[in-house]
This record gives sequence, structure tokens and C-alpha cells, in this order.
Amino acid sequence: MAGDTPPLLQGPTSKEKKYDRQLRLWAASGQAALEEAHVLLVNSGPGAVGVETLKNLILPGIGAFTILDSALVEEADLGVNFFLDEASLGKFRAAECCKYLQELNPDVEGNAISEPIETFITQDQPLKPFSHIVVVAPIAFDVLEKLRKDAEVAGKPVFYIHCVGFYSQFVLQLPEYFPVVDTHPDAEKMIDLRLVSPFQELQDLATWKTTDLDQLNDHDHGHVPYVLILLRYLSVWKSEHGGKTPQSYKEKTEFREQVRSGMRTNNAEGGEENFEEAVAAVLKSLNPPEPSSAVKEVFKSIDSGKHQSREHSNFWVIAQAIKHFYESHGLLPLPGTVPDMKAQSKDYIELQGVYKAKARKDVAEVMSYIGSQDASRIEEKEVEAFCKNAAFIKLVRGQSIRLVEPSQTPTFGPRARFASNALSNPDSLILLYLAFLAYDDFTASHALDNQLTTSQPPGVADFEVDSKKLAGIVGKFIDSLLNEAGKFIEDPEYSEIKESASSIAEEMCRAGGAELHNIASVTGGMVAQEAIKVITKQYIPVNNWKAFKFFDVEQVKLPATEDPNLLQQGNTTAVAAGSDNVFFGSADGVVRILSHDFKVVRSFKAHETGSINHMKQIEGTYFLVTIAEDLSNEPTLKVWALDKLDKKTGVPRCQSTITIKNGRKQFPITAFAALDDLSQLAVGFGNGAVTVVRGDLIHDRGTKQRTVFESEEPITGIAFREDSTTTLYIATTAKISTLVISGRGLGQPPRSLEESGCGVGCMTISEETSDVVIARDDAIYYYGPRGRGPVYAYECPKILISTLKDYVVLVSPPSSNAASRAASGRAFGNDRSDSSFSNSNLTILNTDLKLIAFQESLPSQVKSVFQEWGDLFILTVDGKLLRYHEKTFQQKLELLFQRNLYVYAINLAQKARLDPIQQNVIYRRYGDYLYQRGDFDTAMQQYLKAIDNTEPSQVIRKFLDTQRMHNLIDYLEELHEHHRATSDHTTLLLNCYAKLKDVEKLEEFIKAPGDPKFDLETAISMCRQGGYFDQAAYLARKHDEHGLVIDILIEDSKKYAEALAYIWRLGPHEAYPIMMKYATVLLEHCPKDTTQLFIDYYKGNFQPKKDAIVIPNTVTPPSQGIASSAVQNLASLLPLPYMNPSTVQSPGTEGQKTTMSQAQVIETKTNDPPIEYEIPEPRTAFSAFVDHPDQFVVFLEACIGSDDIAEDDKRDLYTTLFEMYLHVATSKKGEEKEQWETKAKELLSTQNVPIDASNVLLLSHLENFRDGTVLVREKQGLKFDIFRSYTSANDTAGAIKALRKYGPEEPHLYPAALAYFTSNPTVLEDAGDELDAVLRKIDEDQLMAPLQVIQTLSVNGVATMGLVKKYLSATVEQERKEIDQNRKIIENYRTETDKTRTSLTELNQDAATFQATRCQACGAPLELPTVHFLCKHSFHQRCLNVSEDEQGATALEDVECPVCAPQNATVKAIRRAQDDSAERHELFLDALRRSKDGFGTISEWFGRGVMGAASAVES
Repeated sequence: MAGDTPPLLQGPTSKEKKYDRQLRLWAASGQAALEEAHVLLVNSGPGAVGVETLKNLILPGIGAFTILDSALVEEADLGVNFFLDEASLGKFRAAECCKYLQELNPDVEGNAISEPIETFITQDQPLKPFSHIVVVAPIAFDVLEKLRKDAEVAGKPVFYIHCVGFYSQFVLQLPEYFPVVDTHPDAEKMIDLRLVSPFQELQDLATWKTTDLDQLNDHDHGHVPYVLILLRYLSVWKSEHGGKTPQSYKEKTEFREQVRSGMRTNNAEGGEENFEEAVAAVLKSLNPPEPSSAVKEVFKSIDSGKHQSREHSNFWVIAQAIKHFYESHGLLPLPGTVPDMKAQSKDYIELQGVYKAKARKDVAEVMSYIGSQDASRIEEKEVEAFCKNAAFIKLVRGQSIRLVEPSQTPTFGPRARFASNALSNPDSLILLYLAFLAYDDFTASHALDNQLTTSQPPGVADFEVDSKKLAGIVGKFIDSLLNEAGKFIEDPEYSEIKESASSIAEEMCRAGGAELHNIASVTGGMVAQEAIKVITKQYIPVNNWKAFKFFDVEQVKLPATEDPNLLQQGNTTAVAAGSDNVFFGSADGVVRILSHDFKVVRSFKAHETGSINHMKQIEGTYFLVTIAEDLSNEPTLKVWALDKLDKKTGVPRCQSTITIKNGRKQFPITAFAALDDLSQLAVGFGNGAVTVVRGDLIHDRGTKQRTVFESEEPITGIAFREDSTTTLYIATTAKISTLVISGRGLGQPPRSLEESGCGVGCMTISEETSDVVIARDDAIYYYGPRGRGPVYAYECPKILISTLKDYVVLVSPPSSNAASRAASGRAFGNDRSDSSFSNSNLTILNTDLKLIAFQESLPSQVKSVFQEWGDLFILTVDGKLLRYHEKTFQQKLELLFQRNLYVYAINLAQKARLDPIQQNVIYRRYGDYLYQRGDFDTAMQQYLKAIDNTEPSQVIRKFLDTQRMHNLIDYLEELHEHHRATSDHTTLLLNCYAKLKDVEKLEEFIKAPGDPKFDLETAISMCRQGGYFDQAAYLARKHDEHGLVIDILIEDSKKYAEALAYIWRLGPHEAYPIMMKYATVLLEHCPKDTTQLFIDYYKGNFQPKKDAIVIPNTVTPPSQGIASSAVQNLASLLPLPYMNPSTVQSPGTEGQKTTMSQAQVIETKTNDPPIEYEIPEPRTAFSAFVDHPDQFVVFLEACIGSDDIAEDDKRDLYTTLFEMYLHVATSKKGEEKEQWETKAKELLSTQNVPIDASNVLLLSHLENFRDGTVLVREKQGLKFDIFRSYTSANDTAGAIKALRKYGPEEPHLYPAALAYFTSNPTVLEDAGDELDAVLRKIDEDQLMAPLQVIQTLSVNGVATMGLVKKYLSATVEQERKEIDQNRKIIENYRTETDKTRTSLTELNQDAATFQATRCQACGAPLELPTVHFLCKHSFHQRCLNVSEDEQGATALEDVECPVCAPQNATVKAIRRAQDDSAERHELFLDALRRSKDGFGTISEWFGRGVMGAASAVES
């Protein structure tokens, strides 16, 4: 069981914990290198900078250090050296510093040597124990020289440091070949996915995972690793393109779209992240793998065997194995790194495993190439790290420290010209560099206290004397530099340079050799940083010129049909290009014309004798100029018309032939130039002569030749420049001259442009600017019409220069020949014979951007450089033709992005005039990079530049931290400037202002001129939330948001008078809604003025007030009213509407000055006509005066006095005013109450007062104003209501008075009085005899039934029988009489009823006898036919209007007795009415309700059949 238990996980060791952060920088290998290092500090002077350097090496854990210092600790040391204390005084400084430094890190071994340096270096191999040397000035020259040489021989790096006062510098000396394996490229650069040439395991995995890609469900389809997606689509591409991968940018773009087309977009996300990753990786992942120029340089160093002069370090052994691996596979070992990507965990792990397995396999193969002897000491981990970084290894070329022997002047060699030019640059540090050289010279020649071994810094003995001496030494060095460069600087510039040098010397002397601790600390940190780079052999020092690979190179292969020896040396002596062809001239005088595919399309014998050494094709024409040289004869020049061929021979026509004269002196032609129209040609010779040929060479109409220039130095270059004049630039080995050969200035002698020349081939013309470009060993010089232009320092020997577009093409010899070539001085040209078997270096520079676009070593020397078809061609002496094709712009950008060189990318884009949108993409990426590095300020600068097409949220979320709020403010402000800000952005910006309490910037933002660049509502809202009320009001006023202005003044600022003043200055339409909204609060704080505002507005008298600025000449007394001060305050806060723009100047005394700071704003009176507006109904203002009755009364009284008031409005006004009178009276007492009630009475007494009576009654009742009730009820005849008002108030006297007054007219008051008088004993007592009078009146007029009277009196139990005995007796007697009478009537009704029934019976049972003899109608005797009615009336049938044709009784059924018909109709109508009313019960109920005798009413309606059963059934 124990064997199955997994081992316990081990946590980090104590050392790993201790060095955790730095291990992340240089890993365990770097830490191991640190722990193996032993640094020697040769300390002198104050020594603080040296100790500070050690401090920064000890903290990260250097292995050991030794301090070599023989000085004793003095008090001056305690003030500058933190690793000494008072106990150290008088002791050896080395031992004391060592003791305290070791306390920083006990793991570091410390040693101290107190032996003088002069004796130390005399030992045998004194530097052997040490790996790195740090030397601090001042130190004797011979000591430093021996240290430097010993270190150089031993291959040990040396750091030489100066630190004097405020100045410091350090110099690094490295071995000649210093390799760096881990250059720490960006993680993205180290990713090699091998998509172009996938290894088998990767291809198998891609095939397995993507065979059914289209059939996968959405989840699986969206999680396929993008590497496998690209491999799948690459397989499809290769099958359609002959097995080739996308090569050009166009093809890659097309391929990218194919990949994009496979993305599913019909999902919730609208796309797939893995496909987006694949699309983004196309351009950067499909480049064919190729070693960098740095790697190739390492490989070439291995081939040359130069590294073998050194001890076989592990680097060279592994590099040899890597080279073997590359030669076997054409690829470097796989790093094995896989980037993060959208994938399922198992798929990603599986893919990662495939890459790591391949990387381990490559490491094993590299290990197999290492010999057994070396393999025993080289660990696999070291090889693995080398393989991982193989694409980024770097071979740094070391240089020695430049030292100047005492009393001598420094020499700069090829750098003299560059250094001398730097003198004129105020930003250059060349003077400080010379000052430090002079400082060393001074200390070397001045001993301290006559001690020959101890140096004395300047300023110690005598400040003034030493400063003059030091300034003199610096001046001597300046003059020496100018002399070496052959340069003369005139005054005042020369004097200014000397003065600047003297200032530096004076500052150094002022320090007196002392160090400032802060300067020493900073310098020590910088030195330690570079020392760690050197010790760990990681990272690369900064170089002024960045090297890239902007060109692809390929060797041009001649077609199989062409002579393979065509390009060999001797067969091609001159090359020209133009008009879509390349022209090769040979030693036998033959010209060969080659096409685009380098096939010879034509060849002809141009010259019978001599070798063609110069040719020029006139671009855009068919003319070719050839020059053949035969030193036995003068050179021959011919012009050929290539479009005019001889019909027989096919040879182009020779337009003209001339012999170039050189005074019969046989010197070779060294330079040649021609104008494009061939009107003038210039030929330079080795003897220093220049011959100009003028004439018509095209039509052979004759030419003239003249020697225009002669010099003792050979001609090395000639160039024409055409402007308003035609100028010939002439270069010799000693100078550059110009000569006007046509135009203004013709005939003047040559003008010396520069007292420094160039070698043959080192002069050309810039295609971009037409400037002359000169290549010298120290720099590249441009010359224009006004003389020398910009200079670009690039130090290396140069033998050839050309231009391609905006690039400068340089050809340099190998560095081994540099010294001899630099020493050749003024020798003719740059003789190539000494290096005919050496390599050449090709460099393509972009001088404007200061970058190396391409650089490589060529296998042999360069014969010719030419360009055509947009490409650069290099013809070498061994017959190879190399073609250099510039990468696409996007490819160049990707290269820069991979190295995080965004500044170069930006400059490149700007120079190419890239679309602003594309430039912004670069700015944004640069900003992202800087943000990740923590450089937030610079990152924000880039984001601001890219603001137009960057999603703001991407930037904003990065700067939400409080510490970066100032960056966020910058971005948000710029968003508003570009009108891209939303309300959220405005909110955020104002919040930032508020958080920082930056009122100045807030006001600057909101008061910016022009249209607002922000959401106004949001800005105002945020200002208010932040408490910036004045700013919010300003914004609202500026943009005519008057309602917001008032809201802010009232709700936030509590400036009520200012708000009212502002409203009064608005137009009527703007003012109305605002004053209605804020009326209540304004009435509360400014009642008088607010009431007046309402009065004016509702009476139609509203006129916006206007103001003027007055600058008083005397002190203005305090304002007498709220309005004046409010206007003044308001004007100082924000611009008032209707402000009179003209300033009113009050008269003042003569000579008295006034300023706008004294200005006051006053209200002005104008004669403008009143503004017409629709006057609102008064009732709309009523709600505003709630809780302000006094002001409301004033308003109502003012409105009533207006003439133009509608009737409805009058009614509202009068009613409301009456109510307010009563309301105010209620709150008053005594006389005041009577006054208000009197006002109310007077208002009601007004004629035609439009107050509804019900309203008056209601209001009077509510306010207990009885007089009002009485008055209105009298007017409207509401006597009963008057009486009731008295009774409700228990005013018995008033009730009696009202009863007597209104009783005769209103009898129903008596029953009410009866009920009131008997309501309680008090009222009964107050009523007295009035109760009897009431009963009597009720009885007389039968106003109440006795029973009702009894019921009324019995309600409260107040009335006694004695009070009503008399009434009851009379009433009972009356009732008896009525009963007797009723009985008699009943008896009569019964008798009549019996008689009627008897008659009906007789009519139904007995025969009737008709005895009438005459007709009741006509009075004539009756004649048949006769009609007899039971009513005993008889009629002729004819008198009844019955037709004789009608027969039988049927015809007479409807005939009625004319005599009885009216009576019968009345009875029928009564009966019919009874029947109808029987159905309408509401009539019965209404009659019953109004009846005085209820029983009588019921009896009456009973008789009508209302309650009859028959009627109910019939209905």
C-alpha cells in the first residue's frame, strides 16, 4: 500500500519564496547565473555610486562580491554613504561597507580588500577570481588601462562609472562576441504553430478532429481549437492551389474570408469565438518559418570559426547543434508553446500535449548532435531553454572603453564627423561626454597632497582655478574634434558651444569630486540593471537603430535557356535598369537586354573596343546611354534608340556617338550623370576633372564639351539637381561642391558645400526628395539646394549607397577590414581589392524612421545595386543576383507588433499616410500594450489619438481606479470634444470632477464655447447631485432651459429672490408654466413680489424686465429692495435673459477709471409696447395661493378690478374672494373680524354680483356667517332656510322674528316652529306665548293633522298636556263634527247605490216601454225605421247618420245616444284616468307625500282602483 501512495507535493523552498518576484523575470537559470557571479568593485573617490551598485546586486542574490578600496572612512563619507556609521570613522571603508552590505542578504558572500589598486593589479592574474568588474572614477589612467586590457583578454565585462555632483555616466565593455540566449521576447512571438509546415502528429490530430466539422452541433463546433480549424482550411486551400499555402497578402486575405465563412452566426452570440480567433491568427501565423538575421549571424559566426578563438562555451556547442538541426529540417526546434484559445479542456490539453511532445522530440534530436564530451557537462534543461529561444538568440558585439592618455586629445576616427555635428545640437550630450573625458585628464595630471598615487578631482584645491583649467581642457577637446572632422564653426555658435562647455565644467568643479546620494543611487540602480542583464545573459541592451526584416530575399535564377555564366564577374561590367527592362553591359562591349523573367530578349554589340563600365537608361523613354572605356583611348559615349531596330540585324539604332575629352589624360571614369532629356551629361574622372557635355545627343545635332571642374582629389560622385536652375553636385574624396551649369548663377565658380568628401559609389540621389545623399563611415548626409540637410548617424564603413523609394541601401565591407579602410584617410575611393574574397554586409535603412529595414551578410562583394519593378537587386562579384522584395505594409506592421515597437508602427503608418482609421488601430494597440506595462499616462495619450474609432467602454473600464482618474478625465473630455460622448460618459466625467473637487475644470468643461458636446440633461443632473448648483444653473440658462434654471435656484440653491427675478425676465409664454410650478414656494419666501407678478400676468400687464450693466464711479449705496440685490446676484451667477448688451456708463468725474469688476446690473425702463399673450383663466392661479390668504385676497381684489374679465371668470373671482373674506374673518377676532365680515356683506350687496346663491349659502354655513345666509336666502325667497338657520343655531329670538316675518308667506314655517319650540325646555321657555300662536295658526290653516301635532309635541317630552289642552279640546270637537257629517254622507251614498242597482236589474230583466212620439234630434214625429235607447230617448235612424243600406242590429251596435253621449264620455274618461293612474304608483306616492291629509289621499286613490284586485289582474 505504501508503494501506491503518491509522493507528497513539495511547496516552494525558502529561497524560491525569497526570490519569488525576480524568478518571474529571469527564471531559475538567471538566478543560478547570479549566484555563480563574483563581482569586483574597484572603488575610489566618495565611492557611494559603487556601493549603491553593489546594493542592487546583493538584494537579488549575487553569489559573491569583493570591494577593493584602500580609503579610510571620513566624516564626509557618512553624509553620502548609507552603509557607514559613526563607528566606522577611521576604519577601512571596504571592510565597513562589506559588513553592512552583507546584512542585506546573508546568502551573499562578501569580501574586502584594503590593498591599494596600484599594487593589486601587479599580481599574477588579479582578475581571475572575478566574473565581472565595476570600476568607479577617478582612477589613474595606467591603472584603468591595465584593468581594461586584462578584462578584455579574460573576456570579463567591465563597467566604468563616473558620478560627480549632478552628473553621472557609465560605460560598458563587453567581450567581442557576447551571446544572449534568452532575449525575453513577447509571449506571442515565441508561439510557433507550424501551420505552414505542420508535423505529422499535428496534421493527424487536425484531420481527426475536423473531418466532420460541419456536422458538429453548435457547442462542439464553437469549441474546436482555432489551430485545428486553420489546418483544416489550409488543407482545402492547398488542394485548390497546387499544394501551396497562401503567400501574398491578397491570398492571405482571401483565405481569411474562407475561414470566416465557416463561422456559424445563427446562434445567440451572433458568432463563434474560436473562428474569430482563427480569423485573427491568419496574417501572423501563416508566415513561412525563417531564422532572424540575428540567428543567421550566429550561424555565420560558427561557419567562420571566429568563435573558436574563445573557450568552447555551452552557447557555441548548443548553437552548433541547433544549426545542424536547421540544416536537416529547414526549421528551428519547436518551442512547444500553445496560446490560450477557445476550446474544451480535454481538446486543449490534447493539442498542448502534441506540441510539447514534438518540442521534446526536437530537444532530444538537438542533444544527439552534441558530442559526447560536451554532452557530459551540458544539461538537457539548458538545451531545452536554448531550443525554446532559438529563434531569438542574439550575438552582441562588444566594444572597448574609450580612454584618453593624459595631456592628449581624444580621437574619434570615422565618428568625428558625427560627433562634430552633434556639437551644434543643443539636445546632444556630446559636451557632457567630452567633459567627463576632460575630468579624467584633469585627475590624471593632478595629484592629491603631492601623493602621486592618489588623484585629485577638479574643484578640491581651488574652485575658480580648477574650473578654468577643466573648461580649458574641454575646449581643447572640442577644437581637436573639429580639426579631426575638418569642420569650422563660426561665431556666435562657436562661442555658445564653449560657454556651454564652461558651464558644465564649472558645475563639475563645484561638486569638488563629491557625490550626491540621490544621483549615486539612481546611477547605481541603472548600472546594476545592466549588470544583471550581462550576468544572466538575458535581455538585450537598447540600440538606437532597430533592426527588422521588411524585405524578403530570393536568388534570381536565370532561365535554363540562358548562359549560366552571364552574371559572372567579367561577363557583366555595368548594369542599368528602367522602362521594364534590365541592361547588362560586358567587357567585350556587348549590351544584353533582359525581361522581367530575366530572359535575354535582345543583345547587340554596342562598342567595338573597350569595356562598358557605365550605362543609364532614361526612364520613360527608349534611350540607353553607354560608356565604354579603353585606357589606351578616350572613353566613348553612345546613345541608343531601343525602339528603332535595324531591319536586317535587329540592332537598335545609335543616335549619336561622342568621345569624352579629358585633356588627353588617361584616367578612368569614376562618376557619370545625365539629365532626363539628355541635353547635358557630366563625366567625372579619377584625376579630379569633370567634363560636361551639352548638345542634342538624341538627334545628333552636335555637342560641346567643357571641363567645368578640376581638383587634386579624384571625383567620386556626380549628380544633377533641377530646380529653377540646374545644379551639378560634385563629390571628391575631400569635399562636396556645387556648380550651376544652367540658369541663374551660370558662370560662377564652383561652391564648396562641405569640406569632407566620400568614396566612389557613396553618392546618390534620393527618389523621394531629389536631395543628394552621401554615405560616410560615421553617418548618412543629405544635401539640398541650401546646403547640408539632415544627418543620420550610422557608424560603419560604407562602399556603396543607393536608394529605393524612401530607403537608403548601404553596402559595407566586413568588419575585419574596417580598421584598414578607416585608416586609408584620403585615399582614392574605397578600394575593394583588399577584400575581394571577403563577405559584404547589406543594410537597408529608413533614415526618417531610424530603423534598419533589412540587414544581412552577403557571401561575396557587391558588384552592382539596381532597382526595377519595385524591387531591389544586388549583383555580387561571384555572379549571384539577389532580389529583395518589400513586404506588404500589413506584414511590416505585424512584425512591429510582434516586438511591441508601436512607436515605429505609428511613424511608419504616418509616413505612409495610412488611413486615419487604420492609424487609430495602431494607437489603440499601443495603448493596450502600455496599459499592461503600467504606463497609464502614455497609454491614455494613445487612446486619445484613437478615440474616433475605439469603443469608449474598452478604455473607460481600464481607468476606473481612483489613482488613474486624471487619465479617465482626459479621455472623457476628449470624447465630448469629438461628440462621441453619451449621457453615461457625461455622468462619469462630472462624477470625476466632483470626486476630485476640480471646480475649475468643471467650469471650463461646461462653459466651453459652441454647441454642447454632452448630454445637457445629464450634465445638469450630475452638477446638481454633486452640489455644483451655480454651474448647473449656468448650463441650463446657456441652453435656454429656463425651467431648470428656476428649479436649481429654488430647490438647490434656495435663491428665491434670484429665481423670481429670473422669471420676471422671461417671455410670457416661458414664464407662465414656471411661475405656476413654483408659485407656492415663491409666495412663501417673496410674497409681495410674487403676488405682483401674478397680478401683472393675469391682468395682461406682464412685461419682461430688461437690465443694463452700469459701471458706477462712486460707491453704490445698499439696495433698497430684494429685487435689486437679487438681480445683481443673478447677473454674477449666470447671463440674464433680455440683458442689454450695451454697457451704460454712469457719469463720473474726469480722469476716474472704472473696471468691469465694479459693474452693477440694474433694471431699466423701456417704452416697448406691451407683449400680447393669452391671459389664462384666473382660477388657474387659485391653487398657487394655498396657505397664503392675504396675498390671495390682494390678487383677487386686483383681478376683480380688471375690465376685461369673462363672466365665468367673474363668478370664480367673486365667489373665491367672498370665501377668502370669510376664511380670513374666521381667523380674526373683534374688530378685525367685523371688518372682514363687512367686506363680505358689501361684496354680496353689490349689484349684479355673479355669485351663485348655493355657493354663498354653503360658504356662509361652513364659515358660520349667518348674515350671508340670510341675505342670500332673502334674495332668493328661501325663507324656510333662513328660519332653519336660526333654529340650527338655537337662536329662538331670531327664529320667532323670522317666523313672524316670513310665516304669512311661508305657512310651512309653523310646523317647523312647533317642532323647534318644543325641542327643549329652554327654547320652550324662550318661546313663551308664541307656541299658542303657532298652534292656533296650524289649527286655523289646518297645516298639520292633530295626530301630527301630538306626535311632534311628544318627540322630546317637553310640552305638557296643559300647554295643548285647549288645542286638543277644540280639535276633538272639530273631529266629532266631521265624523257626524261623514256618516250622513255615507248613508246618502248607500241609498243612491241601492237605487242604481235596482235600475240595472230592471233593465236587464224587464221589458222597456218606449212612449216617445217625436225624434230627440229633429223633433219630428217618429217614423220607421226608429231607434230607441234604454235611456228612453228615441231617434229616426236617419238622424243617427246610419246608412240605410246597412241592415240588422249589427249596424247599430256602435251607435250611442247623442243626448247621453257627452255625459257617458265624461264618465268613461274618469274611469280611464282611474285605470291609468292605478298603474302609476309614483303619482300616488308623490300625492301622498304632498298631502296634508294622508288618510284622505289614500281613500281617494283607493276609490280610483289603485288597490283594486281587478285592476291588478287586468294590468
